[in-house]
Amino acid sequence: MRTHYENLKVAENAPDEVIKAAYRALSQKYHPDKNSGDAEAHRIMQIINAAYAVLSDPAQRSRYDESLRVRRQREATDARKSAPPPASPPPASPRPASPRPASPRPAQPPPAPPHEDVRANARANPKQAATAGNASSRPDSNTNRVLGWIGAVIILIILAKVMWTDTAGGGAESDRRSASEMTPSGRASKSEHFTNSLGMKFVPVPGTEVLFCIHETRSRDFAAFMADRNRGYSMSGDGADDWRTGEFEQVPVGRGVGERAEQSNHPVASVSWLDAMAFCDWLSKKEGHTYRLPTDREWSVAVGIPLEGNGAPEALGREGIADVYPWGGSFVAASIQGNYADAAFEAKGIGVPCIKGYRDGFATTAPVMSFPANVLGLYDMGGNLFEWCAGCYNGTDAAGKDRSITEFRVVRGGSWVIDDSAVLLSSCRSHDLPTRRIVIIGFRVVVVGRSGG
Repeated sequence: MRTHYENLKVAENAPDEVIKAAYRALSQKYHPDKNSGDAEAHRIMQIINAAYAVLSDPAQRSRYDESLRVRRQREATDARKSAPPPASPPPASPRPASPRPASPRPAQPPPAPPHEDVRANARANPKQAATAGNASSRPDSNTNRVLGWIGAVIILIILAKVMWTDTAGGGAESDRRSASEMTPSGRASKSEHFTNSLGMKFVPVPGTEVLFCIHETRSRDFAAFMADRNRGYSMSGDGADDWRTGEFEQVPVGRGVGERAEQSNHPVASVSWLDAMAFCDWLSKKEGHTYRLPTDREWSVAVGIPLEGNGAPEALGREGIADVYPWGGSFVAASIQGNYADAAFEAKGIGVPCIKGYRDGFATTAPVMSFPANVLGLYDMGGNLFEWCAGCYNGTDAAGKDRSITEFRVVRGGSWVIDDSAVLLSSCRSHDLPTRRIVIIGFRVVVVGRSGG
């Protein structure tokens, strides 16, 4: 049986703001006014309303959570009782005596490392290469002379290429080199971005070994990924098309009014962690550099809290750093900078709270870089959309190498639907399942520099 959380497509410890946003998004999709005569949409809307009625009330939600805990405990107990006892292993049959003792097998020497001499001999004489680790099969003096000439020729070719690169590619011609020919860490600075073939701009972040994209991934960036039939990833499942059609109160999300997502500079919304990781994989192959989601620690450095300390994101977010926001140290309307729940948003909602006295002019998403950048030159580190990070919320798999769909992933930053000062702290962490697509979460990518990351 599905839970209320599953029906609203939120995590079981999701904050109230996320539950509200999920309810609004689903209500927009299945509202009777938009689905006249659709019995299935009417049934789903009843389920959504019932779930929100419980989860939006603190007392009812607490009782419901306790009932879930008891039910799962009982189900686990029943499963243990009904599990069949482990089968006893069959008795081992007596081993027949060998008519004569087997001759001992000679111990195999460990394989020799594939150094250059062995690889060269393998091409010239496969039979001799098979015994390359033995002293009796060393290359003769003629082979050594040939290898020496080959090595000299290779060195001359490399030196010639380096000298040509240094002298022939300067000026405007150098600026026209493709992204795959550039080294990100060697070309980028706060004032001179590294720009890839999609026009995404990157700057170094001191204290990390990556370059951060100065803006959230745009809908038009994601559209290029979706338009490539060789991307090697299928966008399927619930909400697979919401990245280009999502709305809130009939206001587009991830694109402007009357604008197609394929041409939009709004941040792409309604993409899961798995979708974001697939975009990074595709971009890495396309560009010849390693693109990925930032780790939780990298994101902290980029937002301006490099001395936060070590620990699991869950614990760090719970401890928090008071009065430190992406825009500064004061939560008053006059000092806030970014796209949050403002008067324009409130005007579109029904009883939806907003930051009193604050107006950013956007009811949902805004075009990236609409608000001032931070000291590192990064835009929208707070507001517009929450951003997926690579690692797990519990601190395991910090780099996102495990594509498991059961572990909660870290979400950082605020969004256009948030008015809560605690959620907007730079140190706040949220989390969600890697399959979740929702109109308040997008992502930002980093590119690994020459020194690794």
